[in-house]
Amino acid sequence: MAACKRYQERINQGFSEEHARGLIPFDVRQHWVLSANVRSLLHLLDLRWKADAQLEAQKLCELIWVPFREWTPAIADWYETNRLKKARLAP
Repeated sequence: MAACKRYQERINQGFSEEHARGLIPFDVRQHWVLSANVRSLLHLLDLRWKADAQLEAQKLCELIWVPFREWTPAIADWYETNRLKKARLAP
């Protein structure tokens, strides 16, 4: 509970959520499921696997890429050649 109060204090002081969250304990296990079609997944990669994206998002894309490549090898080959980390859909 104290960590939540310190987090709120940091937000009130003008810290961004990304910086303030460093006060929250990270040892809490989370479970989540991502569901997407190929087009949506490629759009996610376009937006979040670029060099200036948040580091956590880049790492997530790296983890997503392994099963995606196994699931759709021909599309993955095309994507690597034509779009990977080029951020065509994102400014």
